[in-house]
Amino acid sequence: MSVQMQATKRRINSIVATRKITSAMELIAVTKLQRWQKYFYSSDKFTESFKTILNEYQKLEIKIESPYFLENKESSGILHVILTSNLGLCGAYNNNLINYVQNKIKEEDTLLVIGKRGYREIRKTHDNIITDFINVGDDLSYDTVLKLGRLFTTRYKLKKDNQVQIHYTHYINSLNSEPRSITLLPLRNETNELELKEQLAPFPIVEPDATQFLEELIPLYINALIMKVLIAAQVSEQSARRNAMEAATDNATDLIDELMIQYNTARQAAITQELTEVLGGSNV
Repeated sequence: MSVQMQATKRRINSIVATRKITSAMELIAVTKLQRWQKYFYSSDKFTESFKTILNEYQKLEIKIESPYFLENKESSGILHVILTSNLGLCGAYNNNLINYVQNKIKEEDTLLVIGKRGYREIRKTHDNIITDFINVGDDLSYDTVLKLGRLFTTRYKLKKDNQVQIHYTHYINSLNSEPRSITLLPLRNETNELELKEQLAPFPIVEPDATQFLEELIPLYINALIMKVLIAAQVSEQSARRNAMEAATDNATDLIDELMIQYNTARQAAITQELTEVLGGSNV
């Protein structure tokens, strides 16, 4: 067997082993994706329920004296929360988000980065970074959401930030996702004049009063929004990793087929040469 054939055979065996790994990682990503999709659809409905209640109360023209609805004009800096991944092998998931965010960040802004991959890149160009939540990742829990919510609301009430913006990758479907931003604080009044003029349905009686009820509801709504975007980022990450591993597995299969053709061609040429030498020697 020629040296070229031996090298080709070793390369085929190496790519076959790599394909086994990428195929296994694809299956793991599919399993995680299905799990996070269930959380994603549930959290979306949960958050929309909060939003509906809040909007209905705003239609009642109840004066909401909450600092979370007011702009902090005394502060010029924005708190940017950037949701990236802890692990790689997810295609352009992190690069797309970082490129999307870079143009939005100003010198006076503060960054909070979730995910090791994003932190490694962002720290090269920015220094004012909160690093307490880098390793959230797959260990996402409501306790983590509560800590994030307390951090955001405390900083906002102390007027450290003009706004709190969350930048994440929004899940559209299994093949498509895109970087997006939401303004967490200040909260937006999403009711319009037409809705305010509509005939209101009978609304439940709330004790002790509607104002106190809203004071308790608003922090829960903020936490629900945080949970929603964290889950959406996880769904997008697993979807991107599954697509990347599927593409890698397909590429490995195509490369193995090409190398097998080269190997068989070289093997056939070697056999033909040996036969020619044998036949040539018998005629001497």
